[in-house]
Amino acid sequence: MMHDHRAGLHTTTNKPDAHEFRFYLRSHELAANSKMAAALIAALGLDQPEVQSSSIAVLEKGNADSSFVLSCFMWECLVGRSSRECRANGLLVPRPSETSTAVLLLTCHHSAAHYRNQSLKLGLNLTSLSQKGLFEELDLMKLINESLSTSRETSEEDISKNGTFFVKSLFLSIRSKLLKMKENFKSVCLIIGNVNDLLTSGVSTAQLFIFLNYLQGLLSGISNLSLVISTHVTDDDDSERLLGAFLKNASDLTVTVSALQTGLSKDVSGCLSVGGLSVSSGTYHYRLLDRQVKMFSPGASSV
Repeated sequence: MMHDHRAGLHTTTNKPDAHEFRFYLRSHELAANSKMAAALIAALGLDQPEVQSSSIAVLEKGNADSSFVLSCFMWECLVGRSSRECRANGLLVPRPSETSTAVLLLTCHHSAAHYRNQSLKLGLNLTSLSQKGLFEELDLMKLINESLSTSRETSEEDISKNGTFFVKSLFLSIRSKLLKMKENFKSVCLIIGNVNDLLTSGVSTAQLFIFLNYLQGLLSGISNLSLVISTHVTDDDDSERLLGAFLKNASDLTVTVSALQTGLSKDVSGCLSVGGLSVSSGTYHYRLLDRQVKMFSPGASSV
């Protein structure tokens, strides 16, 4: 019972129970923390239905770091698509798990902790999602150590042979996990961060191309599968340059992250461009903030 002195009336209010209050806070927290991913995904046109079962190359050039783009793709798979479906139906409830998009992340350069921390800023708790089977990760360095421990006698004598063995083992591990995740979820997305790091682990350029071709083949073998693969491209490194061109030609669309040609700026973090068959080509400047990325046309203000 509550007395309203202004109206001179007694009114009765029902306090929300603890579950309703936690759900209210969680909904508003997710809405606030998702601005960064939503802005990037929408600006690049990556929220279109035809993008959901495609191959996407993410090229990072110079001293740019594209890991935030990969985190935004994870948000799109794990939250963005379901949020749009809920809004379209006038609902604010999580999507049923069987219709969710599960994510398998292969970390090659940044650690798994790096992506977990980035994702927390987007309202994604990857630890919680992994417990539900929606998120799984593979660590390149751990896989290399495991591979070397099983082929110790030949790895030092024949690096090329060991590279072939390793990429085959890596591909089979990825395929096995994707098929297992597909048993429980409608769609799955494989995200690989900085695949070029394989070149420093004893894998040749030719072996890496074979590995990537096998991954592209999974698109026809696993329904509702999408691939997001990033690589660093340095103009004076022939292997990285060839790898970037290979990924671009093999993918449905390409997102390029690069530093400003004019140098550092407090108002602009770098440039983003997108091109491909399913989205309109465009170039943007972006500014990274703590929980948000601002996208704007070159020459326009980021404010």
